[in-house]
Amino acid sequence: MDKQNSRFRWVVFASVLVTYLLMASQRTAPGLITDQVMREFHVTASTIGLLGVIFIKEKSRGAEKSR
Repeated sequence: MDKQNSRFRWVVFASVLVTYLLMASQRTAPGLITDQVMREFHVTASTIGLLGVIFIKEKSRGAEKSR
């Protein structure tokens, strides 16, 4: 395996890793602020869950449009 091929593999691996970590943090971040949001806006856990589903659905719809 030549040196340039090896470097390219590491670049691809690092890009995928950073993307995965970013996506994972975006998925878990709303869960960290749920209590504050519920208190501030006087909503129930069901409402927060519904907002989460709407967010994910709209995000996937936006990805479909960009194809």
